[in-house]
Amino acid sequence: MNLEKIKQVKDAVSKFVEFFGKVDFRGAAGLAARAITVGGRIPLSIALLLILIGGAAFSLAEIYFYGRIEAEVTVSQTVLVDGFDNTHTITEDFNLTVGEAALSNHSIVNTANTVALVRILSYVTPEDGVAVKYLRALSYSEHIATVPVSGSYQVDVSVSSEGEWVEWVFDFLSHNTTVVSGDGVFGAALVISLNGSTPSFRIHNNFGLCGAYPDGAWLYNPYDPNGEWHGEEEWNAPIDEIWWIEAEGSISYSENPSGKLTVRVNKAMLGESFGWAVYVTTSGFTSGIPDSTSVYPVSFNWGSEIFNVAEIFEEIEQPIMVPPNSKVDFVIRYEANASGTYTVETVVVPA
Repeated sequence: MNLEKIKQVKDAVSKFVEFFGKVDFRGAAGLAARAITVGGRIPLSIALLLILIGGAAFSLAEIYFYGRIEAEVTVSQTVLVDGFDNTHTITEDFNLTVGEAALSNHSIVNTANTVALVRILSYVTPEDGVAVKYLRALSYSEHIATVPVSGSYQVDVSVSSEGEWVEWVFDFLSHNTTVVSGDGVFGAALVISLNGSTPSFRIHNNFGLCGAYPDGAWLYNPYDPNGEWHGEEEWNAPIDEIWWIEAEGSISYSENPSGKLTVRVNKAMLGESFGWAVYVTTSGFTSGIPDSTSVYPVSFNWGSEIFNVAEIFEEIEQPIMVPPNSKVDFVIRYEANASGTYTVETVVVPA
């Protein structure tokens, strides 16, 4: 009985399944197929070929090396992609306009007792139409009080980044200590900078900023790259025309006695980090809330905008090390370099 050949086969199986599967050795040989050889002998290469035949599990009953060896082995996948084995292809179709982006969430699970080293690869059809990044989501939340620039009233703003959206909640009554009367209004503008320094757009509830729409209409207003804001209709669009923006809450206290306004921006359009600022006003109350304008960050002003920077993603370095019995969540970000319909296929492979 050639024990050295048996040991070689067993070692080869162990190395092969380090990424592709778990092996539970039973018996002396630790093999994984059934074979009856010609002349009572099986070459090592043939034994390995049998082991490499795919499938979740198989068993070997008899292999002869000048005698009879009985063995049984169980093989199961150790690296799972979105719950499927590592041969799974993530296929996603997008119809994007230039500059638009989309996100999708995925996971890699390593069920083995050893580290798995993997890479993520994506193939875009048509080529070069979409830039692909692999990101890890970061937790981000903040609670601030605006700083008055006229009057004395402050407004609380809470920011959170759970799920697919970053959300801002304006609480206009959190600093009020007396009875509120009169049908006053709550004006709010959220200003976003995609590079952290230059304005990109603002979302506002039209507290006199655009005469083409009624007060209280939630509008999207992009920044003119020449360095100014515009209040004309062609520069403002209702947010219900824009899939990546949501906003709710009436400008009027009589319709919104809670005094809360909410704005959400889809993370896909914000990148890994971005800057934000708020500009709020209160007016028209007969008691309880004075006429006031306040901002955040301090010293924010139209024409000299400054921003608070938020980080919501970090780029994943490859190869990715997945610890034993662990899960790694990742986000794929697709940004269109040109308008069109695209198919992106993504696979996870051994590094």
